[in-house]
Parts: sequence; structure tokens; C-alpha cells
Amino acid sequence: DQAGQRLLAAGYPMVRLGALYLDLNEVERAQQLIPEGVEQCHQWGHPGFLSDAYLSQFNLSLLRRDLGVAEQYLAKLDSLIHSAHLDVKQLAHVDGCQIVLWQVAEDWRSLAGWIKENPWSGGSDIVYIHHVLVALNYARAVIYAGIAHPARQSIEKGLQVLERLPAEIGKTRWLKLRVQTYVLQAVGFQALEKGSQAVEALHEALKLSQAAEYVSPYLSDANCVVELLRGADYSGISSTYLEKIFRAENQRKSRTRVSHIQRERKLLETSHIGLVEPLSDRELEVLRLLMTSLTSTEIAAELYISVSTVRTHIKNIYSKLGAHKRLEAVQLARDLGLL
Repeated sequence: DQAGQRLLAAGYPMVRLGALYLDLNEVERAQQLIPEGVEQCHQWGHPGFLSDAYLSQFNLSLLRRDLGVAEQYLAKLDSLIHSAHLDVKQLAHVDGCQIVLWQVAEDWRSLAGWIKENPWSGGSDIVYIHHVLVALNYARAVIYAGIAHPARQSIEKGLQVLERLPAEIGKTRWLKLRVQTYVLQAVGFQALEKGSQAVEALHEALKLSQAAEYVSPYLSDANCVVELLRGADYSGISSTYLEKIFRAENQRKSRTRVSHIQRERKLLETSHIGLVEPLSDRELEVLRLLMTSLTSTEIAAELYISVSTVRTHIKNIYSKLGAHKRLEAVQLARDLGLL
């Protein structure tokens, strides 16, 4: 404005630029833009722009392995979408975020619950972006569920869904979705020990992403992807670009190690609390249900108690474990051997 202060409308381009830096794995530059952009969008109050802001903050937190913060912004995004009645594309984004969060946290039980509640009909044409997102979400869920608890049929089902996507996405300019599809195919083929098909799929992804130097599509599946990248020759792909992906994976591992160290420190702090004040039988029942995607209202119905009682139990669980968020409480409980 005339006083040299950023207009509230600047929040959205700040968020979008920050999201681009995330795709390039320039995390520090993204960190300089996204949080301030989120605050600007929040003050402006435009629900569509604010939803994109929350999505970018989620992705930043996830890449930094701040899982508690990521869960917090996912909850904000979910609440905003339902209160503002935003479009189905945004709902698909929420599911996608939740699936990746479960994948990173290795919460396979919640992932299995989501798959059961969201069966893939496969009958409709995949022509709009939300169709693509729904299909990609389902494929990711069943492939990783099949890898976690070896089930060849589950992985094959995910690959069958993915087979339908490249042709449809190819008619559009959805570059990142095309790359994600091929990367996920590579993960599925590798899990089925179909190495040549995995390399072929990954090569297609690299050919698409090289010009833009995208890195982020490879990081959510990094363990498998780096193994494939080091074990094959990708003609036409710049060695400089491949090295950029390797460096990003090393940084991801470093952030993960730091996150584990912080969680171990938290565990040491909470172990004493847990010994002094153990969870009651009812609190343990509620804690087990926190591993699922059930809301407080649904947990109350499951246990035949009031919603306010459930909330009291959750508050007590957080206090005794030293947690602040649902995902953090579940992870700490796992580390303590309570689950």
C-alpha cells in the first residue's frame, strides 16, 4: 500500500511461491514465505485462498517432519472446507494429506480403516481433477497398505487404478500429478519385484520433471525411489538433477533423525509421568480409538458415553502423555508400549 505495508491480498501469492520452493526442495525459502502468507490469508478471510494456504503449511510441516503441526493444519483445512462448503477438489486434498500423514507415521490401522470406508468403484470416467485426486489417493492407500502388511493383491489393485491416469492427465497441464502417478507406479512395481517396469515408470517421471527440477514428488516415496535411482541408468536425465534428488533425500533423512531424537527426548520426559500417573482402562479404550479416523462424537457412540466425557478423557490422555495433538499422543503411546 502507500505506506509500504503488504496488502492482505499478498498472502496468496506468497503461499503459492512458497509452495513452488517446496517443490524445488528449497525448504528455508519456503519457510520464509508460507507462514507469513498463511497469516495474511487468515486476516483476509477468503476461504478458497486460505484453504490453499493451510495446504501449503501442511506440506511444509510434513517435509520438516513436524507431524504434530502438520496434523494441526490438516484439521484446520478440513474444518474450513466443510464450514465454507468448498469444492470436492479440496475434499480430495484433505484425504490425500491424511493418507500421506498416516504413511509417514506408519499408522497402518487408520489407513486400513480409510480404505474400508472409501472403496474404489472404478465405474466413473476420470476426467476432472478431483477424479484424478480421488483415484491417486486410493491407489496410494492400497499400495502402501499392501507393502506394510504384504498383500500382493492390494498392490496390484492400486496399480490397476494408476493405469487409467496417465492418458487422462496427459490431456492437461497437470505436470506434478503426472509425475506423482509415475512415481507411485514405480513404488508398486518395485514392491512386486518387477524391477524393469519400476525403472520404466520412474524414467517417465524423471523425463517430465527434469525441466522444472521438481524434487518433492520423489520425497514421499524416497526410500524406494533412491534405491531405483542408484540401481539403473536413466538415459537423457541430467546427473546434476539426479544428484539434487539424492541431496534432498539426505536432507529428509536428517530431518527425520532430528524428529526421532526430539520424540525420544519427549518420551524420556513423559515416561516418568506415565509411571507416576498411568492411564485408566477407559482412557486406554479411548486411546485405541484415537488411532482410527473416528471423531469424538463417533468415539462417544462407540463407547456409549457422552461426547463431553470423551473430550475429558482425551484431555487427560494428552496431559498424562505430555502430548498436544492426536497423532503425537498415538505415537508416544506406541513408543511407551501402550498400543
